[in-house]
Amino acid sequence: GATCDAPAEFSIRAFDVHGNARVTGGDRFTVVVHAPGDKRDIVARGMSIDHGDGSFTASYVVPRPGVYALSVALYGDVVGPRESYEIEVTALASAAHSTIEPAEVTSEAGETVTLIVSSHSAPGKRVDVGGVKVTSTIVGPAMPRARVEDRDDGTYAVSFSPVAVGLYDVYVKMEGERLPCCPAKVKVTPSAFSAAASRS
Repeated sequence: GATCDAPAEFSIRAFDVHGNARVTGGDRFTVVVHAPGDKRDIVARGMSIDHGDGSFTASYVVPRPGVYALSVALYGDVVGPRESYEIEVTALASAAHSTIEPAEVTSEAGETVTLIVSSHSAPGKRVDVGGVKVTSTIVGPAMPRARVEDRDDGTYAVSFSPVAVGLYDVYVKMEGERLPCCPAKVKVTPSAFSAAASRS
């Protein structure tokens, strides 16, 4: 697998027509990432570094997540036992580009407040898979415990149930790094009138 917008590397070892490992360089390998089943739909072109001893380091960068095919050729001939190899490219969530919504909310005491964290790998590039460690801290008149639910689609639900009236700051960290857009602001107002809870 690979991460989008980040270099992915693999090694190539050259052999001669008799199956002997080559000990010199000079071969020209081409690396292409394309749509499965369609080599004309090229997503990225890679490169290879010749180490001069028959070994090469190939690399490629894919700009967006998805499932692709990787093909390696030497002077136009396919290298290896397969025509292509399936690769899965995922997006790496970044706290610096992720968001929390709504940024401000008003709720009544005792109600559950839920904020949604959307993970992004870059500005405008939302991650659509979960698995990132997201934690939250609530600062306010009381210190309610936050619950974080990974919704497996790149979003995370941060919930808490404040009972004390006042203003709360919601801080969120992704893999230990705080989201720059934090804190989200939650204003908690008194709940509806209750005769049973009232005193004379």
